Amino acid sequence: MGRKLFIHIGPPKTGTSSLQWFLRAQRDRLLEEGIFYPEDDAHNWQSQRRLGFALRRKADPKNGDIPDLKVTLDDLHHQIENTDAHTVVLSSEEFFAMRPEAVHRLLDAFASFDIQIVFYPRRQDDAYVSSFTQRVKVARRQFTEPIHSFLDEPHRMSRGLDFYRRGRVWAKNLGKDRIAARLFDGMEDIRSDFMAMLGNGALIQLAQDTAPEKSNKSPTLEAIEHIRVYKSLVKDPSLYGPASKALIEHFSSGQRPGNFLATDDRRRILEFFRLSNESFFEEFLGMENRFDPDLLLGNANEERAIIDTSNTVELVNNLIAERRRQKQIARAHAKPRKRILSALPGRMKRW
Repeated sequence: MGRKLFIHIGPPKTGTSSLQWFLRAQRDRLLEEGIFYPEDDAHNWQSQRRLGFALRRKADPKNGDIPDLKVTLDDLHHQIENTDAHTVVLSSEEFFAMRPEAVHRLLDAFASFDIQIVFYPRRQDDAYVSSFTQRVKVARRQFTEPIHSFLDEPHRMSRGLDFYRRGRVWAKNLGKDRIAARLFDGMEDIRSDFMAMLGNGALIQLAQDTAPEKSNKSPTLEAIEHIRVYKSLVKDPSLYGPASKALIEHFSSGQRPGNFLATDDRRRILEFFRLSNESFFEEFLGMENRFDPDLLLGNANEERAIIDTSNTVELVNNLIAERRRQKQIARAHAKPRKRILSALPGRMKRW
């Protein structure tokens, strides 16, 4: 076998951004330890998402193009060949839900490497809420379905919720011994855990000593529900970005999105995946199902949170108007200062 290749496949909403920002920020330090984390070929992402887009034939939302797979792979191989690193790391949540043929193309492209797949399963009721939150808050998406619309078929909220099915796709190509499933729930720091997977004590300590470089804090329940309702009522997508930003800022303190679901809702989701989870825990981890709803939920009896959205459009209009007013005030205060400074003796006229 040649070099080692660790492919981190996600899934989404399991600390992927935190890990990827760490890997990108510490590229030079990683390389000193013989570990190479490649650059994105378009310099848009902190991960290899463009490779994922190319494999899935999906448009890059930042560039607007569908990356050419050969060009992207050639760039990666060129980068790797120009290092002496003994280990390479690729990371993208796009890899997780790839179809079997895309998985085969990726593995075939790195057939000379000693490959290890790493992913972080998360209990599906929490992942369901996170997926809903992500779909609503992204301005370019016109997702307006209520969170409870998919409780009978929760896999429709995200294809990645059935991680047993996804894990089997990779295992079929590599074997289960090459698949490292690390439970996300209860994990303190995915960065430290991944460095442990790489087997480097110095990097584990570096991860523990390094503050997260990017906060990916979820908007509050109130913000998400108002954004969803606003999108359902207002048909101008150009307004979604300003509306989302204003609502997230306005409702910065509020309920956590998990309160969208009652205990019975959570039970329905976990029951839907019970058989799949039992197979996953037995085959990949050699243990009993830790996502058993009876084990996780016990006798809890939480009710659904209800948000009054009767004034959503008016609220957004007022918030945006206030933001504009504050900007005008700020500009008005800045102009006199600019004129005064430029008029002082010896000052350049140019600001």
